[in-house]
Amino acid sequence: MLPIPTIIVTFFFIELICSSIFILFIVFIGTRKRLNSPFFKLFNATGLAGIGVVTTFWLIHLINFVPVRRETAAMIYVGQTINGSAAFCYTTGKFLITLNRLAVLANLKSSLNSWTPRKTRLLIACQYILPLIPHCYFAIAPPHWIADDDAEIQYKGWDDVTGSIYRSITGACYALYAVVGVAMNIIAYKRLKVLSLSSTLRYKQQRSLATYSITSTSTHLLFALHQFAWSYSFLVGDREMLANVRTVRPFVQDLTTFVDPIVLLILSKQVRIEFCRMILSTNVKVHSASGEGHESKLVGPTTTCLHPAVTTVISTAVDSVLSLN
Repeated sequence: MLPIPTIIVTFFFIELICSSIFILFIVFIGTRKRLNSPFFKLFNATGLAGIGVVTTFWLIHLINFVPVRRETAAMIYVGQTINGSAAFCYTTGKFLITLNRLAVLANLKSSLNSWTPRKTRLLIACQYILPLIPHCYFAIAPPHWIADDDAEIQYKGWDDVTGSIYRSITGACYALYAVVGVAMNIIAYKRLKVLSLSSTLRYKQQRSLATYSITSTSTHLLFALHQFAWSYSFLVGDREMLANVRTVRPFVQDLTTFVDPIVLLILSKQVRIEFCRMILSTNVKVHSASGEGHESKLVGPTTTCLHPAVTTVISTAVDSVLSLN
């Protein structure tokens, strides 16, 4: 067994912790009734895809450091299939989020009605299924094994033909996204500026999510350019550049994936309000449960009526405070 570099072990645990926190954030968004719009559904679907990109990469990467056996090929099959499709699914989700914001900014009334729950579910299904279909090839393609000087079998990634075809396709797709992403950011910014001149109220309502989509698309351009550089270095046979691209992979993918919930929490007043409501509601429940025995002596069975009243007062106060932001 080859020694695992310290930086790989460090990033493994960092990404494990960050992925767990991100999943909790997605669960929080998904369970709040006030955050049930198409935008937040697309955010959750895209966030899960981003987590899939980070976590399934280790199935392929760690195989280079463990004793290789033919039966470990299952890890490679799963890793290659899910990791590749998750990357395309992640990029597609970023595109759909920005498209949703552009549609809303273009025509607020009609766009909000056009993004029905059924259409949103259909888009999310396409977001996951369409990238998975071509990547199923890696579930049946034999892994590329090479025997080293000690006659030990090592996994060496794709063969030259498969790698050239796949990297040509991915390089073209991510280059296209980089161009389209910049164009969509410019259009979203202009529409937001026009909205600020025509309706101050609607501008304030749409500003946070539109700003998030612009920021998210901008950070994902870094992900797309990294994938393009990976494809380019593989196709031209620049091993030094390829090694450097692989080295910075954790920094690029972790930044573009785990910065999303932070940005959304900072920019969206809706999310901050729901987050505060959840925390305050939990605290009220804890205090009510701890003081239930004492209060029952004073007011008897009417004790349970305190909790909704206190929660309502606190929620109103939270809304008033956050509305100032």
